[in-house]
Amino acid sequence: MVRVTRYLLIGNLPSNLNEEKILGHFQQYGKVQSVKLTRENSNNDCSATIAFNDIKSASKAHSAENIIEECKLETNYFEPPHANSTSSAIYIHHSEPTNNNQNVQNQPSTPIRSSVVSSRHLLTNSNR
Repeated sequence: MVRVTRYLLIGNLPSNLNEEKILGHFQQYGKVQSVKLTRENSNNDCSATIAFNDIKSASKAHSAENIIEECKLETNYFEPPHANSTSSAIYIHHSEPTNNNQNVQNQPSTPIRSSVVSSRHLLTNSNR
């Protein structure tokens, strides 16, 4: 299960939609930072990712019944890959207090491995 984030993956979109129509629909829940539309040419499937400015707006959109052009949309939270990352590792810096109550500044970072999951996989497996 993906934790609640400010990012939503939107599925079951009509194939004739564009980013502006999607933005127009989801702005009713709060400020939208970006919309990215993805089309799969082989079977005309259409999905989108939406980045809201805050989690509260994404939560309102996720909780609502969203219908565009008679299509009931599927919404799922997701965590986008880091835009400038070429690795799938997330680095976390550890700061531990020393005996004299100062933080250690040069602790090594610990990589945590994550995997990239396709948007189709998230939408298909979200209801299990």
